Amino acid sequence: MTPQKWPAAYKVTLKSPERADGVISAVEGLDGVSGIVDQREVLRQVFGIMTVLKYGSWIGSGLLLFAALLQVANTIRLAALARRREIGIMRLVGASTLYIALPFLLEALVTAIIGVGPAAGALAAFQVLGVERGMAERVTFLPWVDWGDYGEALIGVFPPGIVILGPALTLIPTLLLTRKYVKV
Repeated sequence: MTPQKWPAAYKVTLKSPERADGVISAVEGLDGVSGIVDQREVLRQVFGIMTVLKYGSWIGSGLLLFAALLQVANTIRLAALARRREIGIMRLVGASTLYIALPFLLEALVTAIIGVGPAAGALAAFQVLGVERGMAERVTFLPWVDWGDYGEALIGVFPPGIVILGPALTLIPTLLLTRKYVKV
């Protein structure tokens, strides 16, 4: 390549930005290099905000998960308290703990399946109104989520989607807590 064909500015993207200081010091004094622009300082604040938002979303998700578990536990406790007479009769006739807990599990499963519907609908509405008709039309230089990402959020295996996570977050605590609250 001749000097006439070389571009006026040349952009280098490193695989590991932590090694930028070594590259800058090696290239800085070479002939034809008038200056080096290190964009790490310019973008440091943006990446800091993104890091805070990422960890904040994890903390918020953890708090919401804890609140959901407390709500399920309270619901099971109240349902067992309301049905204590029926549970006592079932105990007297020799019913096992699993047999007594089965109506609670079925009720939790139906509630979870019904709850997944509005969650999937809200996610689809946000995909259509917020992404496709909203931001994707105005901001074209960013790759936006598409319907494949929607399907992965809905039915994903790892991390689990809301179709798997919703019933699991209801059935597992129900199974564990009915053992505690159905004893008469």
